[in-house]
Amino acid sequence: MKKIIIEKYPKIIEYLLVAYLGVILIEVNLIDESYKKHVILGTLIFCTISIRAKKWDLKQMFFGFEHFWQAFAWYFGATVVGIISLYGYSLYFHKEWGASESTLLEYSFGIVIVQEILFRVFLWKLGQEIFGERSIANIILNTVAFASMHIVYEGFWHNYLWLLMLLAGVMFAVLYYFFPKLYFIIPVHVILNASAVHFGIFH
Repeated sequence: MKKIIIEKYPKIIEYLLVAYLGVILIEVNLIDESYKKHVILGTLIFCTISIRAKKWDLKQMFFGFEHFWQAFAWYFGATVVGIISLYGYSLYFHKEWGASESTLLEYSFGIVIVQEILFRVFLWKLGQEIFGERSIANIILNTVAFASMHIVYEGFWHNYLWLLMLLAGVMFAVLYYFFPKLYFIIPVHVILNASAVHFGIFH
């Protein structure tokens, strides 16, 4: 047991470092908050490339087409449920709708693509190395890491936005656990982020 812990310890530290280094730099005010998006994305990319460069391969991208229509049905259903949930959240907390095109593009594409490569390719694979190929613990860690990274965004602790991010993290992690399809999860994430921005949840 001790040997297993020692072997996994460096990977756990690596996981936390990649997931949270950018967040920590902002939260301790070493980096100005106005640069949060650039710093987080830059840190994640740098850590991902520098720490794990030798372990990247195309198989980690999970582009297989097995169970295509079954996966499509689940991802489509999750997208519909997600949009309805965001709409209801926006109405309940009286959010002001609408956003600039630049904000919409920034949240809908740039951030999403990097987040998905990080969480559903890099950190997902690393979680499998730590806990095993089909471990529920990987879903939990991926969910918590994804949700808590959003702490740098305005209002994370207000109006239960933290809970909304946690539920989104669960949905993405569970979908990817059963159907690891990057070409499905990226469009779903893009659509939900665009909806959140349009409904005034992100600014």
